[in-house]
Amino acid sequence: MGDPTPFGDDARLVEACVAGDEAARRALVRRHHAAVRRSIAFLPVARTGRVRPEDVEDAVQQAFIAFFAHDARTLAGWRGNASLRTYLCRVGERVARRHFDRVVRLRGRFRLDLDAPDPSGDARLDRMADEDEPTLDARIAEAETRAELRAAIRGALSEKGQTYYDYLFVEELDVGAIAEREGTNPNNVYQWKNRIVQAARAVLVKGGWLSGDDT
Repeated sequence: MGDPTPFGDDARLVEACVAGDEAARRALVRRHHAAVRRSIAFLPVARTGRVRPEDVEDAVQQAFIAFFAHDARTLAGWRGNASLRTYLCRVGERVARRHFDRVVRLRGRFRLDLDAPDPSGDARLDRMADEDEPTLDARIAEAETRAELRAAIRGALSEKGQTYYDYLFVEELDVGAIAEREGTNPNNVYQWKNRIVQAARAVLVKGGWLSGDDT
């Protein structure tokens, strides 16, 4: 079935979109949505499972928002050197990469490592290593996220729990050093670490850093 719109070619469609024609904008979405989504879904970060299916859908929506933002300035930048579909896919990929970069760093700053428990047998909250050199924007977002997450976790702990959180995840002291500093035994430190993990789990799920299915 052909495109049921009065816009016969992409040049006319873009011109109408830039002019603010809502019917034209709906037509552009219908005509090119599948291609843009497919292009975003085939980005390496999406294919390797580092982002979730809902993140792909969010990225597609953000791409089309970007196409029409600021009086469709992005669409007005199409000069016909490539097909409109190719142009939209390339722009969509750039939007998606920025979105995925932020999503990965938001969720990846901490993880609950259930495969490598502490000697006590409890789950472990670990730092995740970055796979790629972050951009300046990513570093800023990461710093903001780390501070936000740290404040949220510490806010869920008692004063003593906050002290142990700082030992473990700010100063990154080993269990023996913490036990010596506190005048206690390593098992007690592990118990505090487990309480922190449980509090962190609740904070991560509530804030969207961790899926409830991962708990």
